[in-house]
Amino acid sequence: MVLDSQNFTAIFLFIGRGVLREVQISNSSQVRGRLPKQDLLDIIESSHTLLTDLKSANILVSGGSGFIGKWLVSTLLEANEVMNLGLNVVVLTRDSQAASSKLGAHKSDPLHFIQSDFSNSDTLEYPKNIFFTHIVHGAISTTKSYGDTSSEDLIKSSKNGANALIERASFQGNKPVLMHLSSGAVYGPQPLTLPRIPSDRVLGTGNEVISDYALVKINTETLVREAHEKAIIRGANPRLFSFFGPHVPIDQQFAIGNFIQDVILNRDITVSGNPQTSRSYLYPTDLMHTLLVILTKPTIDDIQVGSSRITTMGELATLISNQFGRKGINYSNPNSLESRYVPEMDCYEKSYKFEQKISLEEGLARWRRWLDF
Repeated sequence: MVLDSQNFTAIFLFIGRGVLREVQISNSSQVRGRLPKQDLLDIIESSHTLLTDLKSANILVSGGSGFIGKWLVSTLLEANEVMNLGLNVVVLTRDSQAASSKLGAHKSDPLHFIQSDFSNSDTLEYPKNIFFTHIVHGAISTTKSYGDTSSEDLIKSSKNGANALIERASFQGNKPVLMHLSSGAVYGPQPLTLPRIPSDRVLGTGNEVISDYALVKINTETLVREAHEKAIIRGANPRLFSFFGPHVPIDQQFAIGNFIQDVILNRDITVSGNPQTSRSYLYPTDLMHTLLVILTKPTIDDIQVGSSRITTMGELATLISNQFGRKGINYSNPNSLESRYVPEMDCYEKSYKFEQKISLEEGLARWRRWLDF
């Protein structure tokens, strides 16, 4: 197939019945991932040494079109252009056309797609000429709705995906980094007597209410740890907590997104739970720096990714109201059960000399500019 360099954006690798074929798409002039250009440049500046360590890397990303996937893939592609890294990025996705549209790739980007549905199979055909040096497994959604995908399918996606990626790593024999994006949900409900969850806390047990999402993350962590111990991969299971900023869904179960949606629709902010419920939020530029640290310096030790700066839902609603136009605040169920979901970050911050650069206030201001509100 001859590709027209004026119109070519990315190669789609469609795999079905053993047939590999390429599909040409038109070029897009939009900023990668529809993300703030300055945010991407900030990540490159703060992570310059880490990105240099990825020079000439072949990176496979499953779940590359979700919130974290957009940020990670866009960061890699932007850095590749700015720093001339010679990267090759391959994204595993259910829908290549949709993923390409979301990522807004440039025609010169070294970006390829493999279309596959891990909910139906744990086998996958790869381009034979690419041996991956780094693999990121994030192919499971944290949102309540994911198109027509059921909870059972999402669980299968994570488990089957991990098995397929580990099998690929074993076939390659080069002991690639495999970073599984796990979740703080693996600990189960956080006791109210515990201000922050320590990374050495015992995972959720049968005596607690553990979500299907948490269970599959625990099981996938185990698969990655076992493959690491067998020297098939250099594994990492960073446990991700809460984030905010461009591409965080505003119509799902995330309170901070719901508050933003309220002000966009010019209505009062509704706090549907206990206003003393507490969370903490990390802006994506800090998140990407952290993931790049782990990707280039992987550890199988328990590690948490998030912010240790606690804010209550009442405080968050007030802050958003003040920054977005002083909307009223309704407390629809103030006597409901209080909850907490905040990581302890001392160990990570000391070990990796990490400092959260973007405050909640600054991040909200950036998010507002991105929304053009």
